[in-house]
Amino acid sequence: MAVADRASEILRQVDEARQARQEQCVRLLNKLAPVLQEAKKSNRERQQAPRFHPFKYLRDDEIGL
Repeated sequence: MAVADRASEILRQVDEARQARQEQCVRLLNKLAPVLQEAKKSNRERQQAPRFHPFKYLRDDEIGL
């Protein structure tokens, strides 16, 4: 009987740990969702108006500088 009790206790602990981990994942995803939405929006804006890189337009010869 002790083995059966111990097995059910282990299963209960495993279930509690799984449930706690699942709740942690839900909280993490809830925190990340707004950040990811903002990053997605920022990426879309960057594609529409790419950043200006002045060094692309500078020449390295004597006359260009």
